Order: sequence, then structure tokens, then C-alpha cells
Amino acid sequence: MAALGQLIAGVAHEINTPIGAISAAAHNISKSLPQTLQQYPRLLAVLGDHAQLFHQMVERTLSFTGSLTSREERQYRRQLTEWLEQHGISNAGTLAQSLIKIGLFDNLDPFLPLLKHPEAPFIIDMVGNIGKLRLNSDNIELAVAKTQKIVYALKSYARKGAEDKPEYVNIPETIDTVLIIYHNQLKYGIEVTKAYEPDLPAILGVPDQLSQVWTNIISNAIQAMQGKGSLDIRVWREADDIIASFTDSGPGIPKEIQDKIFEAFFTTKPAGEGTGLGLDISRRIVEKHGGRIYFESEPGKTTFYVRIPVKTPFESVVITQQTTQPIQ
Repeated sequence: MAALGQLIAGVAHEINTPIGAISAAAHNISKSLPQTLQQYPRLLAVLGDHAQLFHQMVERTLSFTGSLTSREERQYRRQLTEWLEQHGISNAGTLAQSLIKIGLFDNLDPFLPLLKHPEAPFIIDMVGNIGKLRLNSDNIELAVAKTQKIVYALKSYARKGAEDKPEYVNIPETIDTVLIIYHNQLKYGIEVTKAYEPDLPAILGVPDQLSQVWTNIISNAIQAMQGKGSLDIRVWREADDIIASFTDSGPGIPKEIQDKIFEAFFTTKPAGEGTGLGLDISRRIVEKHGGRIYFESEPGKTTFYVRIPVKTPFESVVITQQTTQPIQ
């Protein structure tokens, strides 16, 4: 129960993060939008025949998605100031700083009519304000997508009522679902690397049971590494089998207990932290899918392998059910 509570707390934290981003972005929009709209009539009057050029400047600002180091920023500010001064533009230093802030620092010749305009500082501020509105809108979209991904993972992870119903399963997708659930426990100290062979065939199996296998392996790895280390996950096809491997940088499994790892009720965890059933259940699930689970371990490295045939025993069950279906 303690582990479940910790997992729930982690998922809650993961959901709160994008919700916080949505809240902050919405606040920024509600604050800046009225001000921007209020200034728009003045902007149209100032722009005159240069409205199209203004929109091009906004598009350039929105297309800048990178960031500058302090050194790069100083270098561009110096170059831009000199360039503005060469074109007889006053307050070149201040204007250069404003342009860099909105991601405009090179290839600015097309915008010279706006930069030479007496209201250039106001025009650049409006470009920045509109850019910020778009940026906040994009942040909301990204945060919503992340929240949807977490909720989808939760629904996939906690499905009820279809535990024994086989369906076609994409193994990498079920692993990724578990990684999303455990993201909060992984992100601070464990580096996760993944290598999935492309275009792997789906297998006929029980998704939530397979997710339970990945959960047990990943949870054990996190605890073995005490929250710090590396976890390498690979999935590939070998002949008629799909193999998933999980390699952690934990202390390794002592040789004297390796033959007991898959025994029911055997655990190396302190009292109250483990039932000793996780790997026994995992073994039963994998065998039910016609596969096997095994491991290799040495000090500083443990790899669990799950090998499942592309044609699982569920294939014959489904075929039998279809052939014995009464004629309507």
C-alpha cells in the first residue's frame, strides 16, 4: 500500500506540472491580451503601408524557438548595435536589446523601414507582445497534450474488467505506458535510454498483464538503484520471438540468492515493502503468453529478459473459438 501511495503521489505531481503551466499561461494571456488589443488601433495608424512587413516580423519572431547563451547575446547585441548605427538609427543599443529579446538578431534588412520608423520601439514592443500571446497559447497546447498522455497511460494501466481478454498488443507501447506512470520516480536520478526495433509485430496477449510484468521489473530496478543510476530498455525481434530487456546499474543480485528470485514470497526488501510475489507473478504471466523470463546479473549490472513468441498460445484459443462459433 505504501508503494501504491507513492506511485499515486508521483502521478499527481506529474499532472500538477502541466496544469500549473496551463494556469500560468492562461493568466499571462488574460493579462496581456486586453493591453495588446487596446494598443492595436494605435499600431494600425503607426504602421500605415507597412502592416504586411509587421506581420512578417511577427512570423520571424514566432519561428525562433531556440535560445542564446549570455556570450552569444552579448556578441549579437554588439553586432546589431553597430549595424543599426550604420543605418543612422538612434537609440541603437536599446533597440538592439529589444530585438534580441524577441529573437530578431540577424538578416534584418527587410525590416529597415520599421526599424527606422520614429515609433520603432513601440512597434517592436507590439511584435513581442503578440509573440508572447502565441507562445503562451503553444504552452497551453503542449501542457494539455502532456496531461492527455498521462491520463491515457493511467486508463491503460488501471483498466478493470478485461484482465483476461486477449487482444493484439504492441509491446513497446505497453512499456512506455508504465514508464509514464513511473516518470516522477525516474526523472530526478535515473537516466532512461530506449532502443525499440521499428515495425515490430503486435502479439495476441493481455495488455494489463504484460504491463504488470514491466511494472514489476521497472519498480524493482528503481528500488535496486535507490533512485539513482541508469536504466536501458531494448525491444527487438529474434527469429519467432520478441525480446524485451531491462538493464539497470544497481548493485546486482548476489549469486547465493539468484536461484530463488522467481520463488513466491521470496523478497530482499525490508518488511512491509514487498510481498515477494512480483517476479513470481511476472513469471506466470510470461509463461501464460508462451514465453520465459530470465536474468543475468553481476556487480553493478542486472539485465532482465522477457522473451515472448510472436504467435502466443492465445492465437490457438481465438482460432478455436472462431471455428466453434454457432452459425447464425
